[in-house]
Amino acid sequence: MLDLAPEVRALIRAAGRGAMIPAADRSRGPVLSRGEVERLLPHRDPFLLIDEITFVDRGTPAIVCRCDLERSAPTFAGHFPGRPLWPGVLQVEAIGQAGLCLARLLAGSPGDRDAPGFALTHILGAEFIRPVRPAGGLEIVSRLLPDGLFTILVGQCLQQDAVCCVAAVRGINQELES
Repeated sequence: MLDLAPEVRALIRAAGRGAMIPAADRSRGPVLSRGEVERLLPHRDPFLLIDEITFVDRGTPAIVCRCDLERSAPTFAGHFPGRPLWPGVLQVEAIGQAGLCLARLLAGSPGDRDAPGFALTHILGAEFIRPVRPAGGLEIVSRLLPDGLFTILVGQCLQQDAVCCVAAVRGINQELES
């Protein structure tokens, strides 16, 4: 990993040991539907990985999103036949998409395609702890940490409340292209 502030390293370590947000909070709302997520993100199928937002904490700031893994059936079929796994690169991308949703919500103009966002510049690190299997859904947690001109996202993918992936990425703050 690149040189990180001690608080970022501590958050990454803690995220590998357990859920960053307790289960009771992860589903208490607000709930934003897939249509509302589409207003936040420029991504579209098959690369829109966020199906709904179930929790937003503007104070921390943190977000919890869900991904319906049934939509990834073709990915599971090819990765790997007979032993399906959701690719790690998609887990990191989902964490990034969740963080971008949070950044757009914090900007206060979720339907504004010109609202500030960020562009990924570094994958600071990722750890894949458990495989993501095709059954059920996936919860994606992402937390924003300001870093000057940059924003660091520390996130995790959870399946059945177990940590599957922890990742930290850095992006530069910028206006999003329409």
